[in-house]
Amino acid sequence: MKKILIVIIIFSSVAVFGPMAVKSTETVKESPNNKAISVAGKKADYSENNSFKVKLNSGKVIDVLTEEYLIGCIAGEMPITYDDEALKAQAVASYTFALYKKSIGGKDYDVTADYKTDQCYLTEQEQKEKWGENYQVNRKRLEKVIKSVKGEWIAFEGEPILSVYHAISCGKTYSCGDVWGKDLPYLKSVDSSFDKLSDDYKSETQITVEEFCEKLGLKTDNAGEAKIELSKDKNSRADNVTVNGVTLSGKEFVDLFALKSQNLEITVKANTVSITTYGRGHGVGMSQVGADKLAKSGSTYKEILHHYYSGCSIEK
Repeated sequence: MKKILIVIIIFSSVAVFGPMAVKSTETVKESPNNKAISVAGKKADYSENNSFKVKLNSGKVIDVLTEEYLIGCIAGEMPITYDDEALKAQAVASYTFALYKKSIGGKDYDVTADYKTDQCYLTEQEQKEKWGENYQVNRKRLEKVIKSVKGEWIAFEGEPILSVYHAISCGKTYSCGDVWGKDLPYLKSVDSSFDKLSDDYKSETQITVEEFCEKLGLKTDNAGEAKIELSKDKNSRADNVTVNGVTLSGKEFVDLFALKSQNLEITVKANTVSITTYGRGHGVGMSQVGADKLAKSGSTYKEILHHYYSGCSIEK
């Protein structure tokens, strides 16, 4: 039986990663592509946007009225149990994200329903399937929330920002440059200590040594000792994981084991490999749990947005 030995944890000062993640789901997902991480180039009047062309996961492109689009976004992106001020912050962030993608142009659609690259959008039928008997109540609540912030968007130097968000931070958010390799002035690291109070802040994945090795493509019938080197960046995010000379980037390791965060620790006891993660998602921009905790502590949606998106204004 192969033995696993954790021997080295290396901290590096520079992290180089491809873009990851907008969606706040179970694992770390992909994020806006490199083209999206740029300054939107064309000026436009964002005070009123009546609809978005949405590319569904089926490939079909549909025209969706803005209010309906935002209902579908929030339904897929944020728990309906969250405070109204957090839901308002999510509505403004989702609207801004869609405006940002629309401003880039160049495609026959404005935004996709794929949370791996854009943000989730649930159709009315999908909302019914998710909410069941609570569908009407939840719809009415979101309609009221969205109406209260209609037309509001987050601006930096007069343009909509790349308003990414995630489920739970590790206690602070990360700067865009540390995660995706390119800095944006409004996506800086900010405190989000409330996140550590969440029941979902810490998660543990356990796997047998044999399964661990098999996933990495290592032979388990070769008796011996495997050396694991976990290299971390300055934010304690996994940079690289090396097992017996086989190296994966932190993102590849997270994707391979369907982990919730790149902020992780690995321990081995007997025949079990335990991987502990902290937070959920990429950690850039607004923390949804943080937004809810701030709202429950009395912060307004505007105060929440100003906290997570540095130096921005709320326009209408």
